[in-house]
Amino acid sequence: MDKATEHYAGYQETSAARLDRIADRLEARNVVGDLQEAKELRENAAANREDATRARSAAGREHLRRTGLWLTSSCAGQTGAGA
Repeated sequence: MDKATEHYAGYQETSAARLDRIADRLEARNVVGDLQEAKELRENAAANREDATRARSAAGREHLRRTGLWLTSSCAGQTGAGA
């Protein structure tokens, strides 16, 4: 796997971990509205992890080779490609 793809995937995973830590803090505070925000952060974290997995996949590498862009969830929906 090329260094740029690994860097992108690593960044997505790091971002997901950061979002999970913020969600943990929000859930611990148990303040009105924080639980919904925590849920949304966890959904974003899951999407980041999916993008990392997709970027490392054969379809993701081929998409990068053809377009110069990483295969994200929004692209996968348009092209019909998956992880």
